Amino acid sequence: MSQRDFMILERIIPLISLELLKAKTRHEVESEFKEGVLSQIIDGRVGREEDVAHQGRKFGWNFSVGYLLIVVELEHPDLMRLGYTTDTVTAKLALFLKTYPALMSIVFRRSERVIVFCHFDRLKPGDAEAIKAEALRLAVRMARWLRSLLSQEAARSQGNDRFSFFVGIGRYYDRLRDVHRSYKEALKAIAASRAMGRVNGVLHYDDLGVYRLLFQAENRDELRALYQETIGKLMENETAGEELVRTLERWFQHNGRLRDAARALYIHPNTLKYRLGRIEKLTGLRLDNSEDRLMLQLGLKIHSLFPFLSK
Repeated sequence: MSQRDFMILERIIPLISLELLKAKTRHEVESEFKEGVLSQIIDGRVGREEDVAHQGRKFGWNFSVGYLLIVVELEHPDLMRLGYTTDTVTAKLALFLKTYPALMSIVFRRSERVIVFCHFDRLKPGDAEAIKAEALRLAVRMARWLRSLLSQEAARSQGNDRFSFFVGIGRYYDRLRDVHRSYKEALKAIAASRAMGRVNGVLHYDDLGVYRLLFQAENRDELRALYQETIGKLMENETAGEELVRTLERWFQHNGRLRDAARALYIHPNTLKYRLGRIEKLTGLRLDNSEDRLMLQLGLKIHSLFPFLSK
């Protein structure tokens, strides 16, 4: 290169750098604005729906239709080491969802969560069962895709990295101002998934069973009181308490069948009998009484949700 070429480059490079900086700044400002609009919706801070719909149209979003939310909660420290931030997963998931037929989706991240607004073009808004079934199909495909993506990255790193995530689905809502309820429902589904140990799985809010009643309880103090009357008494000695809680869980899982529960716990049936006796003595509840058994089962459910209920 001639000296003249170098002189031209010296003048052009700062200009190119400036344009790139401007483009990056514009992108960051636009991303922040998008996130602000979507956060408004999921936080239940929608004022005039027309105003939010107008803001959404700037980005090609249609808020004149209803949505349900699917939330993916990522949980693994090695994601960063492998160069996989939540932003990266969000961008890749947005591309993946473009291949799903008749789906209108908006994808963004909040902390370690990837949030997906979903509207299924071919389904009638009033057909709740069809919408739920389609949402489950989509979420299962998302979970399968995510497992594949993360396991490929782990294999490429030649390490023993393991990744975990939880997928929760909320209900469909016609009105924009109600969509925040779908977000809260999806988070409750994730909390229940954690409590049930459903790692890398999918759960719809409607399928929470008794957990749904516990989440809907307005008086959390009553739930804590029920916990203290049951499992709380076992947990007064934390080490021994965990063993008794695990014993009680297995006993219920095997419908009170002593030998099956003992086999699952890798203990002798007589040891199981002793532990069940300890549980009855500490709680003052009898396992041969249906009302007492129900109390203990509810106590176990609350125990598994306690981190969530304590917030």
